Amino acid sequence: MDKARKVLITGSSGYCGHVIAAHLAGRGVPVVGLDVEPPRAGAERPGFTFEHVDVRHRGQVERVFATHEPTHVIHLAFRIDPTHDPEADRVLNVEGSRNVGDACFGAPSIRQAVLMSSISVYGAHEDNPEWIDEDQPMRPGGYAYAEHKKQCEAQWRALAKRAGRNLVILRMCTVAGPSCTKPGGVVRTIARSPLLPSIMGGDGRIQLIHEQDLAELVDRVIHDEEASGTFNLCPDSFSTIRALGRTQGRPSVPVPLPVLRALLGLLWRLRIGGAAPEAAPLLAHGIVASPARLVDRYGYSFRYGTREAFLDAVEKRRLRGTL
Repeated sequence: MDKARKVLITGSSGYCGHVIAAHLAGRGVPVVGLDVEPPRAGAERPGFTFEHVDVRHRGQVERVFATHEPTHVIHLAFRIDPTHDPEADRVLNVEGSRNVGDACFGAPSIRQAVLMSSISVYGAHEDNPEWIDEDQPMRPGGYAYAEHKKQCEAQWRALAKRAGRNLVILRMCTVAGPSCTKPGGVVRTIARSPLLPSIMGGDGRIQLIHEQDLAELVDRVIHDEEASGTFNLCPDSFSTIRALGRTQGRPSVPVPLPVLRALLGLLWRLRIGGAAPEAAPLLAHGIVASPARLVDRYGYSFRYGTREAFLDAVEKRRLRGTL
């Protein structure tokens, strides 16, 4: 058992939280998981402790920090998919993050804080460079989830500076792998949609990081006491929605971006579709981030590229009946 650290993970029952918690606990790192949902099957293992906590309730968060005295925090409790109550989404993502951040940077036991952000903060824009590095400006473009992440980054930077603590911000791309059980999601949509939209004038680029690479890199970060700053957490490759669809025999149909935005807006208002119209540019321009800063720091070689992560997720999720 690793007695030098105890890692508190918010959102531990979600896909990424479960993957990271299982990986760390499996390597002897004590993990305290926080979530409003019970742990997933397989999470119960030596070294893992679960606490039913809603990050929107400051008192619950403060109690867990005081009880467990973690040395490291990984904040993952976010709502990615929007609901039809944008204020509730904002409260969970932004105010919940503030509660975790206040408790984290106010706790004397904490040596490192890791905020899991998203490459969506760069925004899906036609003039994006082929590879976006961490010094590029954040331009969320009205996409609510990305706007929330941008606000949370600013919150935590200010808190870390005031407390004089180490902060690592990891901007993730979409994660893919066999452990995902989410009913929707990018992998399932590409693998099962009878027709995939190919946005006229766009390239539809996409990055997927395999869950094993995600867990390995987060592991390296929390064992790096000097780590600080912002890093893109993405593979060193990308593909396109059209190319990934072809691997599953899924044809694409050309659609103008304004038409797709209008269609998503109609479906959203009718409460049929799960994607808000602000997400349409992601299908057109995509966001491809460079992992060079993280790769250089750890000399890391990815086990899976974007295409390989997609194919592994599809194959194994089909066998498990979760696709």
